[in-house]
Amino acid sequence: MYLIDLVYKTILSIANSDVRGNIKPSEIRLLINTTVEEVYEGYFYELNRIQNRSNKGLIESGLGNLAERIREKLDFYKEEKELSIKDNQVILPSDLRYLESVFLDDNEVELFKNRSSFNINKSLARKSYPIGYKNSSDNIICYPIGYKIATINYLRKIKVPNWTYVMVRGAEVFNPSASDFQDLDIHSSELYNVIIKTLQKVGINLKEQDLQQIMAQQQNIEFNQEIQS
Repeated sequence: MYLIDLVYKTILSIANSDVRGNIKPSEIRLLINTTVEEVYEGYFYELNRIQNRSNKGLIESGLGNLAERIREKLDFYKEEKELSIKDNQVILPSDLRYLESVFLDDNEVELFKNRSSFNINKSLARKSYPIGYKNSSDNIICYPIGYKIATINYLRKIKVPNWTYVMVRGAEVFNPSASDFQDLDIHSSELYNVIIKTLQKVGINLKEQDLQQIMAQQQNIEFNQEIQS
């Protein structure tokens, strides 16, 4: 089962019940996209909060200090890539959202906040202690010279969900075979959260327990319909 189809049809069914009025399917799809983005960016709010505490010397930096439940969800977006180095520069991937670490051979690069700090520490750099800094949003300068490959660990950007369909006798029918189809790019544990937050945007407030009951009822109805058809 595709998460985007389950979420979309659940929200459509609840939002367009007789007592709650009518919301266009296109509006619901847009609201789902907005909600998923908000949930995703909420993780980075936590990352920034941790980083601020780290800068004050309260804790160490990095993902390790995040609550386990948040770290597990962020791991869903974790990527590792080998990138070519040219003129001491590593061109970062376009889908990068948060850079966690950079390695040259098996040695982690110490990344400085700016070029000035990098230059101050340049004389200390060696093969066993490579250093670098972000020269811009899409590249890193590394030192010492001589490396050809860098390995980076990072959190990628979210993929925008797209519930695709074909028209059958005037009705929209889900079509995941479309070239521009994209399922929900979220950790499976966020399913109820996305539905609840999207419904809140149209003035419907449900608790997770209530939502679970509604979805169970819908699944029973669909199952019975399949048996009878």
